[in-house]
Amino acid sequence: MRPISKKPKKQRKYEFNAPLHERHKLMSAHLSPGLREEYGFRSLPIREKDEVIILRGDFKGVKGKVTSVHPQKRYITIDKATRKKNDNTEIPAKIHPSNVMIVKINKKKDRFRIGLINRRTVDEEAKINYEEIEDEEEVMEMGDEDFQEFEEEEEFVEEDAGEEEGDDEGETDEEETSEEEEVEE
Repeated sequence: MRPISKKPKKQRKYEFNAPLHERHKLMSAHLSPGLREEYGFRSLPIREKDEVIILRGDFKGVKGKVTSVHPQKRYITIDKATRKKNDNTEIPAKIHPSNVMIVKINKKKDRFRIGLINRRTVDEEAKINYEEIEDEEEVMEMGDEDFQEFEEEEEFVEEDAGEEEGDDEGETDEEETSEEEEVEE
């Protein structure tokens, strides 16, 4: 239940003492203008692997994926927003969800989130069909395999180039040794 009072003191009290299932709703962020047009609503609770852009603070303009959501402490962490400690170790920066904008929604097989989007969506064409969504983990694995094959091809090409360069150097070394032998004779 949302706070009914108009008094800021009581609204803050509600926010700090809200139960966990309601805190997740308070962890909402605005959608980008393109997503807002497509789905027909303004904001959505943040989930992991959503792509966001930071609008305020030290990391303004940084775009990255949400790595974790902490409703207990009311902050999120983003993969490209990190702070350095005194011993030069990097830790993720804690960012309030009101300071970010969702650029890309994670459409993983999540019935609760898809249900929420479909209930809020006005346009029938923008609704998401649960059966058509591919498992993101499978897609990521396929992408990793493709990337590994690409790396192997690059290594193979580099080895071929190295062998060719070595052959050229070998010929020049033989020519130099033959010239040295002629000089000695």
